[in-house]
Amino acid sequence: AGFQWSYGDESRQGSDSEPGPARVEHTYNDAGEYIVTLRVILTSGEEFSAQRTVVVRRPTLSACITASRLTVEAGKAIEFDSSCSAGAVQSYLWDVRSDIQSDVALAQSPLPTYFHVFEQPGTYIINLTIKDQWNNQDTKQMSVVVTAQGGGPVVPGPSQSNTSSPPPGPSSAASSF
Repeated sequence: AGFQWSYGDESRQGSDSEPGPARVEHTYNDAGEYIVTLRVILTSGEEFSAQRTVVVRRPTLSACITASRLTVEAGKAIEFDSSCSAGAVQSYLWDVRSDIQSDVALAQSPLPTYFHVFEQPGTYIINLTIKDQWNNQDTKQMSVVVTAQGGGPVVPGPSQSNTSSPPPGPSSAASSF
């Protein structure tokens, strides 16, 4: 017996002259719905076929931030870590902004872990944007409070929000049949 596979994305395995195996693995490069067709050719010449629909979704990507502290005295640093993020992260972008001038980035870093020294008292917004190889992205945001040296007044705790914005685009998934 021989097997011919058609994966619904213009790729095939096995042919009339060179049949393929019964068990195969195929990687889809784009999200979408695909019709997989299997054609079985017996040595007697009889043929059978079956079809199944495979749905490929974009991979999950979730940004996550841990901070060494949420309140700090001016002139001191906070360590921000992205190791709790989920998915196949290919790039990181840390972005630090003051809540007074939120349209101006005070600092940026492409590293998975980031240390920032806060020189002035105030509330700061820290954004972490992660991307995968298909340019899907997710952003996590948190606030930290910087007090005056000597322990000035502490503003109420930080707020956090999570925004996902995966652009429409390719994905990859492996399927075994």
